[in-house]
Amino acid sequence: SETATVAVLPFNINGDVAELSYVREGLADYLINQLSQASNLQVVAKRSSFANFDATIDARGLGSMLGADYIIDGTLEGVAGQQLTATVYLVDTDSGTNRAARQVVWAGADIPGLQHALFDSAVASLDKVLRVRFDKQPHMPGPVNPAAYRAYLEAKYQWSLRGEARIRRAIGLLQEAIGIEPRFAEAHLALGQALAIEPLYTDRSVSAAFTAARNYAAQAEALDPIFKPDVDALEGYMLKQEWRWPEALARLERALQADPDNLMANYWYSILLSTLGRFEEALTYIEVAHRQDPVSPFLNDRLAVANVWLGNMEAAAARYELAA
Repeated sequence: SETATVAVLPFNINGDVAELSYVREGLADYLINQLSQASNLQVVAKRSSFANFDATIDARGLGSMLGADYIIDGTLEGVAGQQLTATVYLVDTDSGTNRAARQVVWAGADIPGLQHALFDSAVASLDKVLRVRFDKQPHMPGPVNPAAYRAYLEAKYQWSLRGEARIRRAIGLLQEAIGIEPRFAEAHLALGQALAIEPLYTDRSVSAAFTAARNYAAQAEALDPIFKPDVDALEGYMLKQEWRWPEALARLERALQADPDNLMANYWYSILLSTLGRFEEALTYIEVAHRQDPVSPFLNDRLAVANVWLGNMEAAAARYELAA
């Protein structure tokens, strides 16, 4: 069956960059996450796409650099919360030509709705070159207050960088997002994840952090059951930290059975397998996570550790250097 590799590049902003930058971030995340659900697409992770993005490199060069057959990019202009015009382009990296262009004009503050409309446009464009196949219906997000969504996006960015100040900032932003939008399931899940790792970077007690994390994770699943694999992965991590290893294994394996490509489930499962002395399996699972986001600092660090356990010191040194 026909398959293709797709990279999503940062959309160009025409207008107030400060106001539209968070919309662009959310748009890229949504397109990558949703297109990754297609059974016949390989999608380059956002950090890899953005880290290698250089406006002076042509489509053929970017395609070679990213290993992509097609590039999705576009433009975004207008005023957030009022009217936005987004144009999606599908570029063939072999010929360097546009294969399709579609425009969406969106009035109002429902940014997740705009993201889904652009996802539909991206799929329609891809369907011109290959039939995109989904084994299940892509998830349609509910409307979210723009201020809450902006706080959520900044929090996800802060969380990805780790460190005490970053984690505390992420937690504060997510609490702000939930205060504005109490039924914002993604923010509840993200806050649970941030609280669970907070004791690694601060002096907060594990017991208090995990109790709060479990409460927010349960709320996320109650608001939207699609997040159950993520909640299972998070619970598996916390059980591992509590030395409840058989329960942790079962919970992480359940998450991976439901969602084999779940990045955090693969990451935390790899850590647990190393703890149990199953080093070759640990390397396999962190490689699955790493393929989804090859320039993530914490994934490269974990990949380095997995190689150390197997005595692959040259590979470990290269990963440590890249992580740094």
